[in-house]
Amino acid sequence: MRHRRSATLLSLLALMLAGSVQAQELNLGARRRELPARKGPNALSGHDRADGRRDWNLYWFGGRPTPDYLDQKGRIGQAEGRRWAHTLPGPAGRPLPAMGASTPAWVNLGPTANSTSPTYPDIDNGRPVAIVPHPTQPHTLFLATSGGGVFKCTNANPALDGDWVWTAITDALPTTGATGNLSVGALAVSPADPETLFLGLGDAFDAEGRGLYKSTDGGTTWTAATGMGNATRIASILPLDANRILVGTNAGLKISTDGGATFTSASGDLASGQIWTVKRLSATRLVASREIDAGGSIYYSADAGATWTAATITGATSLGRMTLGTSASSTTVAWGMCENKATSTIHRGLLKTADGGATWNFVAAPTVVGGLFQGEGNQMTSDGSQSWYNHGFAVDPNDVNKVFMGSNLALYRTTDGGANWTQLTHWYGHRRVYAHADFHCSAWSTDGSILFIGNDGGLMVVRDPYRTAIPDDGANSYTASVVEFIDNRRNKGLASHLIYNIGSTIAATPADSRHRITLGMQDNGTRVRQVDGTLDGSGIFDDRIGGDGFGTVIHPEDGNLMLGSLYYTSIYKSTDGGTDDFLSSSSGIAEAGNSGSAPFAPKIALGAASEPNTVYTFVNTKVYKSTDFGGSWTAMSMGSFSGYIRNVGASRSNAQAVAF
Repeated sequence: MRHRRSATLLSLLALMLAGSVQAQELNLGARRRELPARKGPNALSGHDRADGRRDWNLYWFGGRPTPDYLDQKGRIGQAEGRRWAHTLPGPAGRPLPAMGASTPAWVNLGPTANSTSPTYPDIDNGRPVAIVPHPTQPHTLFLATSGGGVFKCTNANPALDGDWVWTAITDALPTTGATGNLSVGALAVSPADPETLFLGLGDAFDAEGRGLYKSTDGGTTWTAATGMGNATRIASILPLDANRILVGTNAGLKISTDGGATFTSASGDLASGQIWTVKRLSATRLVASREIDAGGSIYYSADAGATWTAATITGATSLGRMTLGTSASSTTVAWGMCENKATSTIHRGLLKTADGGATWNFVAAPTVVGGLFQGEGNQMTSDGSQSWYNHGFAVDPNDVNKVFMGSNLALYRTTDGGANWTQLTHWYGHRRVYAHADFHCSAWSTDGSILFIGNDGGLMVVRDPYRTAIPDDGANSYTASVVEFIDNRRNKGLASHLIYNIGSTIAATPADSRHRITLGMQDNGTRVRQVDGTLDGSGIFDDRIGGDGFGTVIHPEDGNLMLGSLYYTSIYKSTDGGTDDFLSSSSGIAEAGNSGSAPFAPKIALGAASEPNTVYTFVNTKVYKSTDFGGSWTAMSMGSFSGYIRNVGASRSNAQAVAF
């Protein structure tokens, strides 16, 4: 009887565990669908607002920063880096201090991962701007990120079951930016030497930067080039040989003939404007895309960039940003994806040249469900807009008629030169496997069999680009991941999320409160650090509010109470330490969710220490106060104030002192 009873108990335990695992996996998929910015009638206008971020940055800083301002800011950053160098991880891979070390030092807590399960193993991270496979080492990969510098992986084997190991290689870069916090725009490897890298600073959309750097030892050490002039953003780098390097910037095309030591501006039209893409068809035949206020254009060169001629484009109007792609399989055919400035969408089709870039014709995609920007799944009747921001584009190096295009919501493929298109992914996994929204960059493995994609969720590895049977659940549920097709696991260990705000606490209860952290992040929501009562190094932060995450705080005396926010002062609250999703908590804020009367990037400030339940936030012209930690809000008297508010703060020692 004892053995039979034990067997019965074990069977019940197994059923309970199976149910628990199933519930966990369902929760992961459900949470991805049900986050506030991914459901409801305003989902597409609210999941990530790159336009709002751009406009808010211009408002916040009073316009674009000048090169002189950026240089001065960089000098200050360098000085501070030297001042605190003894507390920071050292150059060339000096290890981080042990957890709990007695010597004061900075420790990387992440985010470097999020909760996963066998069915939903996806891990995300911050936005890559360039992916560079090592030409002679198949499992070495470089990843350049918008705000976290460059990382290197030497075990980047797509078939590996274990984790890829990433190492930061630019934390000690001698740059005009703060140590370890680099805004990168482009990265490229020299065709003459696989250990020579060129790094361009200044993300094309967010933080600007200054300078171009060269490494001849695979990224261990870097030296600065001269001749970038007033450029503050670098979008493309094309090394043609050991000496000739072309760099596309927001101050025109720059050309070096001495291996990247010095640069001069190109001649003619390409001496100015935003140069988005520079690509080679042959050793001397090049194509480039340029954008100015009047619109976008394409140029071609027959002498390796010494001179350029404007191309003729037919079939597509209102052109803005254009991204070009070439293939080693053709010296005459190239493709382009192009913005329609009149509609803020990507033109539904491809630009094609068959004469080396002199003339380009638009190849329209057919109207068919599942075709280009006509995807299956919820909210997939267009590309999702943001055409100035989302340009994921790749041409197969072995077959010029095979093209991949990703804009905001999904990745698509054509194998016949644009005559037909197939949808491969969905932005939260409905009727296709999940791939994070907003595609930005791509690269092929050295043999052309694997496609690497960078989006706002980090690195995506398309292991089987020409898979015939595309996974489709065919129902209103989350499609399980298929890592043999598209692998989103390889971001584990990267620390490159773009963080707006941090919340922490010294609360005594619960016992692990001082280890709890909340983060507001660009397009990766508001996240809560998962802890087990100790200062662990897992780096796991889980999403609790989707879209862009902004102001966030944790109660100073109760670590279970947390506040987070979405754009336009939409406040959310957790009362269980972020165990479950935050609930809407904007009661009393009349302007909450209104883009015309509330700021894109809201802040939340704690009140005085004597009033632990008091918090403040603001809209464009009012400061709001809550005395029940966000449960309800009341507008404060603004007296004779007129204007727009950019921030709010309160004294921790004086309950009457509030500044905005």
